[in-house]
Amino acid sequence: MASTNLSNGLGLIQAQGIGSGLDIQSLVTQLTQAEGAAVQSRITRESSQLATDISSLGSLKGAVSTFQGVVTPLASAATLTALSATSSDPGTFTATTDATAAAGSYSVEVTQLAQAQQMVSQNFTSGTAASFSPGTLSITVGSKTMNLAIDSTNNTLAGIRDAINSASNNPGVQAAIIGDSTGSRLVLTATSSGAANAITVTSSGSADLVQLNYSAAAAGGWTVGQQAQDAIVKIAGVSFNSASNTVTGLIAGVTLTLKAAAPGTVNSLSVATDQSAILSYLQKFIDGYNAMQKVLKQLTGYNATTQTGGPMQGDPLAVGLASQLRNLSFDVVPGVGGSYNSLAALGVTTDSNGQLSVDQNKLNNALSRDPSIVTRLFSSSKGIGTRLNTVLTAALASNGALAARDTANTERQTAINDEQQALSDRLQVIQARYLEQFTALDTLMSQLKSTSSFLTQQLSSIAAIGNSTNSSSGANSG
Repeated sequence: MASTNLSNGLGLIQAQGIGSGLDIQSLVTQLTQAEGAAVQSRITRESSQLATDISSLGSLKGAVSTFQGVVTPLASAATLTALSATSSDPGTFTATTDATAAAGSYSVEVTQLAQAQQMVSQNFTSGTAASFSPGTLSITVGSKTMNLAIDSTNNTLAGIRDAINSASNNPGVQAAIIGDSTGSRLVLTATSSGAANAITVTSSGSADLVQLNYSAAAAGGWTVGQQAQDAIVKIAGVSFNSASNTVTGLIAGVTLTLKAAAPGTVNSLSVATDQSAILSYLQKFIDGYNAMQKVLKQLTGYNATTQTGGPMQGDPLAVGLASQLRNLSFDVVPGVGGSYNSLAALGVTTDSNGQLSVDQNKLNNALSRDPSIVTRLFSSSKGIGTRLNTVLTAALASNGALAARDTANTERQTAINDEQQALSDRLQVIQARYLEQFTALDTLMSQLKSTSSFLTQQLSSIAAIGNSTNSSSGANSG
């Protein structure tokens, strides 16, 4: 916003008038300020009010946007009909569901866990510096094979380890070295579990590299610490194999995570509506509604203690939106039959401050009688979440009421800035005129003062001449 500087140009003259002795700078400043005082006061007042309006609107938009983030999931039936999977023995297996899961109960027996093959070579007494003649080392994991050329750049135990790990065509094996003062051993571990990912090592072109050969039929100098094997799990008595302990596809929409083998032990898996998630969403709605109402009350309410109203008290946008959201939250939901057709019927009530709370016993009783009631109340075509989401989306839209108020505030700010600039320009002209007038006055006063001094001097001279003549005449008479 433009500001008015009433001292521009006044430094061109002395603070005290040359001829008049007046404080011209102070006089010009005070007169100029007096000219614009009424308009400047109004502009300042309007600017302050606009700043308050902009801040209040920002708070309102923030509250509405946050509440919409809570409401949007509640408008989706998929959110409130989500199923959860519960294992009777989480130490043996756990389970999760996705949107394609169906309710049901299953018997689950984890016979065997999947594991990745790991094997340790014979001991090389020369340690990591143990060397091999040039040749080719072929490593196969499952259906993938890597042919590794062994030459003077990598023909030590450490060199072979590094070459395996850095190879761009590594088939899925990690190499390491373990050892002590007696020597070192090469350790190979498959990066994927499952029987299909067994490791085979063959060599050619070097008699030394034969020491590293390994196959399931001929272990050579290797010790197998862990065999490659599939997980085996029985669902409803039917056995299935899986290369991973994370098992998908056996039960539609359900992923099993196998934790421990327990052959002969049958556990249960239940896939059912996730009531805890529904209660969590309902509590989020209550918390979100309370947070929004707190902001709305601060903006539109009246504080009896301080006897002051909120910055948007009586504002039709804020008051209307608050009323609409309150009504939509507590009206009877059309199309929902029975006695549970509103939040109040579920035990959700408001206090004197408009804050929601829930009677947990009443809510649990309602859910035990009708487990899907929360879903229907919120996500049906005329449900609370559906209608609230429609209203909130419209309010926050680029062509919505809040955006329109934003545009209006921007236009107000532009108008205030223009008026402030116009006042500043006008006062600059007035200041220049006053400066010109007082400078001219000071010049005139200086000229008059000079003329007065000259006349006084001349009259004094004439008087002196007269006195001198009279003195001479007296002397002659004597």
